[in-house]
Amino acid sequence: MLCAVSFADVLNEDVGEGYQGPRNRQHSTDSRGYISGEGTSTVPLVFNLRDATSESWDLAQGLSGMAKLCLRRGAPSLAQADCQHRLSELYGMAVALTVMAFVGLSFRMEMALFNVINTKAKGLSPSLPNFHDSLLVSDVVDDASHLYIAQLLNEDTGSPRHRLVRYGGESTPDLRRRTSLRMLQRTVHHFIRSTETEHLRTVQDYYAVIVAFWWAVQDLFGEESNDHRHRLLTEGTGFYSLMMLLADLARGHNASESTTEFLPTELSPLRGRVVWGSSGTFAQAGGHKRATDVCRKLKELLYR
Repeated sequence: MLCAVSFADVLNEDVGEGYQGPRNRQHSTDSRGYISGEGTSTVPLVFNLRDATSESWDLAQGLSGMAKLCLRRGAPSLAQADCQHRLSELYGMAVALTVMAFVGLSFRMEMALFNVINTKAKGLSPSLPNFHDSLLVSDVVDDASHLYIAQLLNEDTGSPRHRLVRYGGESTPDLRRRTSLRMLQRTVHHFIRSTETEHLRTVQDYYAVIVAFWWAVQDLFGEESNDHRHRLLTEGTGFYSLMMLLADLARGHNASESTTEFLPTELSPLRGRVVWGSSGTFAQAGGHKRATDVCRKLKELLYR
C-alpha cells in the first residue's frame, strides 16, 4: 500500500524538475534483505504530504484525539522524502514499518530536509565497518580470513602490531602511529590472494608467516620501525610495499625451511641500505600505486 500511494521525486535533468537521485536496485535489494529479516526493522520512513497533492489526501478526526490520514487509491500523494531505497523493493511484503509524515512542507523545504538527512551525517571511519564485519560474520576464520588475521595482529600479545591497529572507535592517546584496520586487512587480503603455495594452507600458516615477517622487519630496521610519526615504514605505503615483498618471498620459499628462520636471512641484504625517513630512500613515495615502486626498489636492493 505504501508503494502504491507514494512516489520518489527523482531529478529530471532535461527539464530541471525533481531533486532525488535515481533508485539503486542493489541498494534497495540489500535494504530489503535486512528489513525483512527476523527481529529486524528500520528507522522511520519519512514522507511529506504536499499541498499540491491535497486532493488525494485528507486528515480527519480519529478516536481519542488521534488524527486519521485518508488516502485516495490510485493517486500517489506521499512524497518519499527519505525512504526511496528502503521502500522500493518491499512491494507486496507484510513488513511492519514505522512511518513519519510531514504535512504541507513546501517543495523547497522538502528538498532541504532530504539534503540535510543525506549529506550532513558524518561518515563512519572506514575501519569501523570492518570491525563490525569481524563480529557479524558467522565464521570469520573461513569467510573473512584476512579480516581475522588483521584483527589478531592487534589483539595477540605475541604480535609485533599488538595494540597498534585502529578500529575506528575511541582509543587511549599516545605517540604511536596506529595502522587502520581497513588498510591492514587489505594488505593481508592481497598477500593471501598472491600466495597459494604448498606451505601456506591454513589461516594459522598465513598468520605465522606474517608475524614472523614483521618481527624480522622490526629487527632489521630497529629504531625506524618504532618511529611511528616520521617514517614511511609505518604508513600505508610502507605496509603495502612490504606485504607485496613478503608475497614474493613466500612464493619462492622452500617448504622444507622454517618460516621464522628464512625471513631474517632473506631480508638481511637490506640492512643499512634503506632509509625510511621523509627525505630517505622513498621520499617521493605515497599511496597504493607508489607502494609498487617501493616494493620494486626493495627487490632491487635484495637481489643486486
